[in-house]
Order: sequence, then C-alpha cells, then structure tokens
Amino acid sequence: MPHYTPSNETDVEINESGMLVIDSGGQYLDGTTDVTRTIHLGDPTQEQRKAYTTILSSLIRLSTAVFPDNLKPSEIDVLAR
Repeated sequence: MPHYTPSNETDVEINESGMLVIDSGGQYLDGTTDVTRTIHLGDPTQEQRKAYTTILSSLIRLSTAVFPDNLKPSEIDVLAR
C-alpha cells in the first residue's frame, strides 16, 4: 500500500527551494525493506535543516532503543518523539 496518493491538493512542483522525500520499499517472503531518502536540490533554510536534524536524531534514538516484549506497534511513535 503506498504511503502517498497524488491529488490536486497535494501535488507540488519539485524545485530548488523544497525538500524531496523518496519513500520506497518492498514486501518479500523473507522480510520487508524500507528505503527512504530525503534530498534538497538547493540550499536548505535553517528551518529545513532543523527539521531534518530533529527527525534524523529521533530515528537514531529509535534504532538504538531496546523494545520490551509486550510493546504494541502503536506505542513505537511515542519512543521516536
């Protein structure tokens, strides 16, 4: 299931002032892959740098967390935030 469905309300032109997130992956018999990349085609603003760094820091903390056996998937978001 795609994470995003294009529409007239959300379509934007890709240009040098914005960030582009490419979120891809696949479901296979042996597991799931998730390949997400964020790029900027110009010079990011200070606000964009802060947002990118905040999310990256959260993902690093989440990837090093030790999850309890009874953790529900819905509770993982709290750990990242």
